[in-house]
Amino acid sequence: MKCIAYISEVIARKNGATLPVGLSNIFSTARKKNAELKVTGILSYRLGRYIQVIEGEASSVDQLFNSIRLDKRHSNVRVILDTKVTSRSFPEWDMKLAENISKVPEFKRFLSKHASTLNTLAKEDRELLQIFLDSPQGRNTPSATQQPTFEGLALQLSAWPDFNHVGQSPMVYELCAQLIRHSVPYSELVKNKQLGSKAELDKLLGTLYSLDILTASKIQGDHQSDRTTATNGGFYAKMRSFLRLT
Repeated sequence: MKCIAYISEVIARKNGATLPVGLSNIFSTARKKNAELKVTGILSYRLGRYIQVIEGEASSVDQLFNSIRLDKRHSNVRVILDTKVTSRSFPEWDMKLAENISKVPEFKRFLSKHASTLNTLAKEDRELLQIFLDSPQGRNTPSATQQPTFEGLALQLSAWPDFNHVGQSPMVYELCAQLIRHSVPYSELVKNKQLGSKAELDKLLGTLYSLDILTASKIQGDHQSDRTTATNGGFYAKMRSFLRLT
């Protein structure tokens, strides 16, 4: 058997925004194709890039990866792992879509299993992998299992959402356009009538927060405090050190 892992870039739109609007289609196509070829794996998106792992019989993996290279929904495909394997890391999934791949136990074990190979990656490839290892933000808001409270915080998007998940409306576009450029105090968003009622705004912000793309920082007086960075002394901190990413 064989395993290939790669990172690619989302195709930029004419206005320069990198919107993963094709993510759901890529996922559904991958699941169907993988099932036919008996290939398993995992897919995730963050900050304008995809990471995907595919595994299975060598001929099937090579066939699938050749088609991936030709897929015009992404570009600059960089292989970070291409190796023979004796067992699968994701045997239960034709293709799992992970919104935060760093929290998936199977992906942690995958990294540990191939750590010696990943340690030899070129600096540029290690930095790309770090995008998916790092937590995208510090958590100044309540647990994602609850409805977050944003009072007293300045908010900003770290990436555009997949509109196949969030939905498309003038309110969504307006909010994302504001938050992708710079941080905006929550109180100002509430005053913006284009963003609907406070309840509608909170629901949308909660969705963006659950997708791990909404950053939050405290406001002190007239100035926003520095955004905090989440720390992790566990597996990923060790992996970043091992891959010389810190």
